[in-house]
Amino acid sequence: MSIVYAGTRPDQFNGAINFVGGWMTDKCPDPAAINTVAFKRGARFDKPTLWLYGENDPYYQISHSRQNFDAFVRAGGKGTFITYSLGSRDGHSLLNSPDTWRDAVASFVEQVKQRDRP
Repeated sequence: MSIVYAGTRPDQFNGAINFVGGWMTDKCPDPAAINTVAFKRGARFDKPTLWLYGENDPYYQISHSRQNFDAFVRAGGKGTFITYSLGSRDGHSLLNSPDTWRDAVASFVEQVKQRDRP
């Protein structure tokens, strides 16, 4: 929910990273009414965001997460969406695989630093 939080406090952050974010599983009766609507609110944050998702996630299919990202962008948000394969492992545990996403996060942090320099 880092994206939504940043959207409610857009002046307090320079960037936001979303690790496999969402609120309700995409298997709930109407996940767009919750997840997509929440991410649209996050679009008030007009600074860079990085969205990282793992394949084979039992809670969020990549297609659902991508729809949330696309809704965020259509609502005015800025971001980059990246998916990773963890092989046979559960994609929801992406945060626990820093060797997988380390370079993307380092690049994002550098981008945010460069953006904020006078």
